[in-house]
This record gives sequence, structure tokens and C-alpha cells, in this order.
Amino acid sequence: MREQLNNPSIIILLGILLTVLVAIESLYIVPWAPFFPVYAALAIIIPLYAKNYTTGSIASLTSKRNILSFALGFIIVSVTLYCLEALYTLILSAKKSPTLCSL
Repeated sequence: MREQLNNPSIIILLGILLTVLVAIESLYIVPWAPFFPVYAALAIIIPLYAKNYTTGSIASLTSKRNILSFALGFIIVSVTLYCLEALYTLILSAKKSPTLCSL
């Protein structure tokens, strides 16, 4: 079984089956489906079982480049969310003001 999990066609079939599972669980008749916790568990268990994962050293996580990349990504996301919230507030306030809507 472990050798089969390294076969690309088996991986594609597994992806298709998980997608079908999502489609079934997203139906209206299923009130709640625990797909995401199951998918997260499978995403951890399958590579561990097949032993087809690679790991780096923990020291590489704390490299200066990784820390700066994380900080830059965090800043970009924070600024984007702040700008979107400000834009949303501006749009809502413009709907209340008849002078801005008449332009």
C-alpha cells in the first residue's frame, strides 16, 4: 500500500475522491459535515504512512530570511485588511449621504 501512495495516478484518484467527499458534504441535506478536520487529519496521516515527506531542520525555521518573510507577509496582510475595512466604512458612509450618491 505504501508503494501505491507514491504513484501519481493514485494521488490524483485520492484527490478526486476527497473532492467528491467535499461535494457530498456541501449539500444542503447534510447539516454539518466534519470534512475539514478529517481532511487535515488525512493530510498529516497519509504522508506519514507513505513515508514520502521531507523535513528540514528546526534551525532553518528561525533563519533571518524566514523571519523577515513572515514579518513582511504579516505587514502586507495587516495593511491590506486595514485598507479594505476603511474602504468598506467609506462605502457604507457614502450610501447614507445623499450628496455623495448624487454624483
